[in-house]
Amino acid sequence: MNRNKKIRRKFVKCTAAGMAMVLSATPICAQAAEIKEVNKDETVFITADSSGNKKETTVSNWLKNAGSQPNLKDQTDLSDIENVKGDETFTKKGSRIIWKTDGEDIYYTGKSQKEAPVSVAFTYYLNGKEISPEQLKGKSGKLKIRIDYQNNSKKTVKINGKKETIYSPFLMMTGMILPNENFDNVVIDNGKVISDGNKSIVVGYAIPGMKESLGLDKTKETVPDLPESLEVTADVTDFSMGATYTFASADIFQNMDTENIDSINKLEDALDELEDASLELVDGTGQLADGAGKLKENYQTFDEGIQTLKSGVETLQSGSGALSEGIWSYTAGADQLNDGIQKYLGNEGVLTGSVKEYRDGVNTLVLGIREYADGTVSLSEGMEQYIAGEQQLAEGAASLKPLSNGLNQTKKAVTRLYQVLDGEGSSQEDIATAVRELSQGMEQLNQAMDSEDMQELLTYMESLTQSGTVLKDGAASLEETVDSQIAAQIQEIASAGTALQTQAEALNQQLTSLQEKEQEIVNSALEQATTEVNSQIQSANAFLQEQASNAAADAQSQANEQIYAARNSLYSQADAAEAEGNADEANALRNAAASLSDVSVVPADAGGISEISVSGVTVDSVSVSIEDLQASLSQLDSACAALLGGMETAQMKAGALQEQMDGMKGQAESLEQLAGMQASLKENIGQLNTGMQGLNTAVGQLSENAAALDQGTESFPQAAQGIEDLLAGFRTLGLNNQQLLAGAKQLKQNAPGVVQGAATLQGGTAELSSGLEELSGQLSSGAGQLAANSSALRNGASDLGSGIQALSSGAQSLQEGSSQVCAGISQLDDGAATLRDGMKKFQDEGIHELTTMADEKLGDVMDRLDILTSPEYAYQTFSGKEENMDGEVKFIIVTDEIKNRKE
Repeated sequence: MNRNKKIRRKFVKCTAAGMAMVLSATPICAQAAEIKEVNKDETVFITADSSGNKKETTVSNWLKNAGSQPNLKDQTDLSDIENVKGDETFTKKGSRIIWKTDGEDIYYTGKSQKEAPVSVAFTYYLNGKEISPEQLKGKSGKLKIRIDYQNNSKKTVKINGKKETIYSPFLMMTGMILPNENFDNVVIDNGKVISDGNKSIVVGYAIPGMKESLGLDKTKETVPDLPESLEVTADVTDFSMGATYTFASADIFQNMDTENIDSINKLEDALDELEDASLELVDGTGQLADGAGKLKENYQTFDEGIQTLKSGVETLQSGSGALSEGIWSYTAGADQLNDGIQKYLGNEGVLTGSVKEYRDGVNTLVLGIREYADGTVSLSEGMEQYIAGEQQLAEGAASLKPLSNGLNQTKKAVTRLYQVLDGEGSSQEDIATAVRELSQGMEQLNQAMDSEDMQELLTYMESLTQSGTVLKDGAASLEETVDSQIAAQIQEIASAGTALQTQAEALNQQLTSLQEKEQEIVNSALEQATTEVNSQIQSANAFLQEQASNAAADAQSQANEQIYAARNSLYSQADAAEAEGNADEANALRNAAASLSDVSVVPADAGGISEISVSGVTVDSVSVSIEDLQASLSQLDSACAALLGGMETAQMKAGALQEQMDGMKGQAESLEQLAGMQASLKENIGQLNTGMQGLNTAVGQLSENAAALDQGTESFPQAAQGIEDLLAGFRTLGLNNQQLLAGAKQLKQNAPGVVQGAATLQGGTAELSSGLEELSGQLSSGAGQLAANSSALRNGASDLGSGIQALSSGAQSLQEGSSQVCAGISQLDDGAATLRDGMKKFQDEGIHELTTMADEKLGDVMDRLDILTSPEYAYQTFSGKEENMDGEVKFIIVTDEIKNRKE
């Protein structure tokens, strides 16, 4: 069925002009006919080889008005019957078929093996010689195609007593398309050649058997308008040809009425009627030609619109390509922009992190500067307290001057004791006297150590040591704040470094010398203290006891006063820190104040003589790295320069204060060592006193210890010298007091300006950070949306490009199709004109000649016309029909194409 539809579409496409001529003529002849209730319309499709030999026959039947009968009877000799349009069923017995119409027309197809009443034969000649289609492929030369039509539907009848052969009247038309690249100078003898520049459409016609039927074949005159064959000639190159289509119809005389023609006049009337009908055909073909002309004219405008459309689509395609490239470029840029924004301004962006680090650094810097400012205030106050305490400690230490003399006397006493107890003496009484004197001296010394003056001195030294420790810790904290918090934000120094480095080197030399002296003083003091204590066993110097007792009492009183003042100062600083919101600092200060307790003296219990031993004390050296100090000073200078230009003065003061603080730390450590030495001295004296109380009952053991005592007192002179050095150190320490006070006050005065500058910097940084965060959020969000839409935009551009490509392809196809339609319309116009001319010629030379000949041979022609127009000789069916049905038949013969092997 699909093949039949394709054949029909091809036939209509190639022979539209010829079909229009024949089909348009049929209604004109049928107007006077009686239309029966059911008609059978047959279309016979015949496929043939390139020479016209039949290959297969398919018949398509249409039972018109079949729905008027629920069960419609029909006759057919077809096989493989198939309902091609509806679901109606049928039953078949022999050639009888009954359809259940369900009120609808019936459309069905089937196969047939019998021969058609008409046929066509193609003969090919190349350069004057006959050639087969297979051999003709790819050949070049002068081509001739002869088309012979055969009418096989004939009957033998008697006309005027003679047997004559009458053929059913068939009009046959053949169409073919010849490409101009292969065919040139195309000519046809009975038809028309139409060319559109690319191809030539050839249409020819013939009426096989008509001459015989009308008896015109026996006349001497030729009848050129009743041809039975065609000839097509052309110059061919690389021969190749498509299929040909031949149309045949038997309706040409079917409805002509000649029954009432009983005289020449009536015959003439009938001939006139025939001529009138022919003239109507001429008029109809003229109208068809006019309509085709208008169609050609109007379609030309439409075709121009299609050309404009194609041009616009091409422009659109070009613009689409540019748009696609722009979109790809834009989306690539958007993706790159998003990557950059996310990299630098996203949540984990480099710039975002840097700004956060910068903001946190500024906040830390501001906090450090505030702590620095608070520290300068505390440092200034602590410096005043420290200097006051240092002066009191120096005054108290001056009372140790007599102790130096006592140490020398004790050394002499121990020496005498050792001489008595070394076994070389001769008097036991001397030993007892010495023991008694030693016991008394030790008791007096212990009382002197436990006296209020000595305890006050020791307590005062401990308080001063603790104050020095607190001051040292505060200085260290301030130094740590300056070095870690403030210096961490400052990266460069240039101007003040050289001067500070020079001072630092000088300070380092002083510290080195002081460290050596510290170790000597401590070691010497320890040895001298031990020797002095042991010497007091030999000799109780009343003067030493009195001075030691008074000094201890004074030291205890002064130390407690210093502890009380330091404790109150720490509590005040804690309250101030808490008021400023620094809870951790306030707690640390209160804990430090609570740890400062009053000094009290606890007498030692008496006991037996115990072995006297002295543990060595090692003093940690105070070391200062010049390189570290230079780096710290450089960082401090750069930080101050970045915060405020006016900080240069504060930098210089801070540098000087830093040097003095380093010296203070060393001296404070010396005080700690001295305090430890005094505590050890008191403890050893207590132990010696306890031992001496039992010496009277253990003189024998004393002899064993005498050698150790004598050896221990060897360093007492050095201890006395250590006291002298300590007093000299206090004097040296006091020389820097005014410079320390001035530097601390200057730092305190500059602190508010530094804090104000830091607050301004912090405010600007917060503003910058907030603005950048908002900008970063907007940019990151916007860039993310741009990048997220990039894929959809690229896909849309790709889809747009594909759609426009398809549109362009469709426009190209539309243009080509329109060109073909335009060519077809042009061919239709030419064919209609040809048909009009042909019908006019048919009228003038055919019908008119026929009427003329009829006048001459009226009787014979009339008899033949009667036969040709009689129903029993009309060809109404190919595959069969019911007797009460009217029928009409059309034949379409399609030959195979002839193509080159390379095609």
